[in-house]
Amino acid sequence: LRDCIARGIQGHRELVNYRKNGTTYWVELSVVPVRDDRGVLTHWIAIERDISDRKAQEKEIERLAMEDHLTGLLNRRAAEARLEVEWSRARREKSPFAVALVDADRFKLVNDQYGHHVGDQVLIHLARTLESNLRGGDWIARWGGEEFLMCLHGLDARGAVNAGERARKFVKSNPVPIAVGSLPITVSIGIVLYSSQVDSIEQLLAEADALLYEAKHTGRD
Repeated sequence: LRDCIARGIQGHRELVNYRKNGTTYWVELSVVPVRDDRGVLTHWIAIERDISDRKAQEKEIERLAMEDHLTGLLNRRAAEARLEVEWSRARREKSPFAVALVDADRFKLVNDQYGHHVGDQVLIHLARTLESNLRGGDWIARWGGEEFLMCLHGLDARGAVNAGERARKFVKSNPVPIAVGSLPITVSIGIVLYSSQVDSIEQLLAEADALLYEAKHTGRD
């Protein structure tokens, strides 16, 4: 707007303003130059419109686009974007991180035996259980179906495996409360540690997925 005023042209911006009590709100602000018959700029007219409601709606739409509707975790789209940030930081700062793919064992049997509403309860419970076991700075997303992705920071290979083992045991020791009692649940996990030899995030995820497949087919849990 300062540039528009300096050039004597109309300007239009959306910006944050402050109320007298110090709280903020969004405004749409337009400034219009007014000139006399000779074309000389005599004064300005400023038009301000409160757009806080629209901004709140936009923020909610953005949140919903990046959030899994069932568990409230990041969804796959958001996780992929965040992994790009993790990858760039690791390349730049040489800071290690691990990616763990976590899959609920025999989840189809849960849906078949108890119904999809109980299946949803299991996913919500599993999301909360895994999330509560994370350290500060680590994060989790719903990767798809009954699969979750965890990003673990500052670990070597042994530390990454230990973190996965803690998560596995924590899930196993916290059955899902359902109407007919409690439902034991276990998970299988594939964990890969970032290294400069890995060419891409896709390769990192493919290796984690292969290890998850191996965990599934050598006994689960």
